[in-house]
Amino acid sequence: EFQNGDLCGQIQRNLIMQQYIYNPLLINNRKMDFRIYLLIASTNPLIAYYHDGYAKVSLLPYDTSSTKKETLITNTGFEYYLEEAEKGNYILGMNEKELKLAHFWSLERIQEYLLSVGKIKDPNWLDNYLRPTFKKAMIHMIRATSKPFLKRSQLYELIGIDFMLDDDLNVWIIEANPRPRLE
Repeated sequence: EFQNGDLCGQIQRNLIMQQYIYNPLLINNRKMDFRIYLLIASTNPLIAYYHDGYAKVSLLPYDTSSTKKETLITNTGFEYYLEEAEKGNYILGMNEKELKLAHFWSLERIQEYLLSVGKIKDPNWLDNYLRPTFKKAMIHMIRATSKPFLKRSQLYELIGIDFMLDDDLNVWIIEANPRPRLE
């Protein structure tokens, strides 16, 4: 319908949809996704910046038959676990520092992991594939939504965009969150 991106921003009806990713990329048998940042620094002229975020790796093993949301959604339950760990309790055998290290991964750490398990071969995979793919998706998102922007040079917006990889390393947009939490 969008002719491989050529019609992004030209089709004027609003759609909300999300496809279930049946074959998510797993890290140590855990589901993961990325939080990447987009700063729209001006809407006249339109100026946008990309910034690496981080990967969120679920603390529980992925299990499609489980009724625990924590096995299917990477950020569900983490706040509770972190609060308990901050009180000095061990959660899943981890203290607060270990819990954060298990849950939050840098993009470079994801690349190192994928290289170590043979999922990728290119030691520059982040710069050659992942970051350009994130940036291209963000450009399409901006083009698809920018028509109603109020055109002002002093307007800006920070957006946290969540992406997922499937087991074939295809990138999927999960959601975009204006004014994301930064702590």
